[in-house]
Amino acid sequence: MMRSSSPPTPTPTPPAPALEATASSYSRDRILALSDGVCAIAITLLVLDIIPHIADTVTGTALIRALLDMAPELAAYFLSFLVIGRFWDTHRTFFRYIQLADSQVVWANLSVLLWITLIPATAALLGSHWDEPAALTLYAVNLLLATASFWVLWRYAFSAGYLRQGELHARTEQYVNRYVAVSLVGYALAIPAAFLSPPLALALVFLTTTLARRAARRILALGSTSAGGAASERHGQDALEMDQEG
Repeated sequence: MMRSSSPPTPTPTPPAPALEATASSYSRDRILALSDGVCAIAITLLVLDIIPHIADTVTGTALIRALLDMAPELAAYFLSFLVIGRFWDTHRTFFRYIQLADSQVVWANLSVLLWITLIPATAALLGSHWDEPAALTLYAVNLLLATASFWVLWRYAFSAGYLRQGELHARTEQYVNRYVAVSLVGYALAIPAAFLSPPLALALVFLTTTLARRAARRILALGSTSAGGAASERHGQDALEMDQEG
């Protein structure tokens, strides 16, 4: 009596590849390349608004007056150059810790770039109407939205586990939150200040841009002191450095 052979086991069909790419360092590198190029173009566009349009017949004291009349445009250029440079440096610092990226990181980063590319336009309006509260308000709102987008990018990368945990200090998250909070408060205060004193509003934007990181470190240093004394303060200041500022 012959034993019947069992039917061959069908070979399982491999699942179809996902249409959406998973998180990868390759996506991260492409994000960095795109962001560097966008920031460079945004900074270049700023200078287009300070190209002097002075007739060849204007000379002597008239030329000096024409150049002095460009002071608001020059102030808006230098301030915006500083702002975009700071945003680029913050972006570079964030991606020193973000090691992977998926589509959510891509779109969060695009929202950051959206507001950065708008800065040349709001800066041009600020240069031509620096004493108008509406122009100052629009400029401050632009910076508020860019800062908020940075926070969304960091929060998603943090919650998704895309950060280099080996290089991340335990209190880096607190530092980022305080840096964003100080920046948002400073830019937000510039809005009512624009209706009181335009120079005060510009000063607030400048001080917020230059001192937000230092203020965040000082807040954490004070917290370390109250929690664990001078040794804890030194440890917190050393380990919480997310950039190379003094």
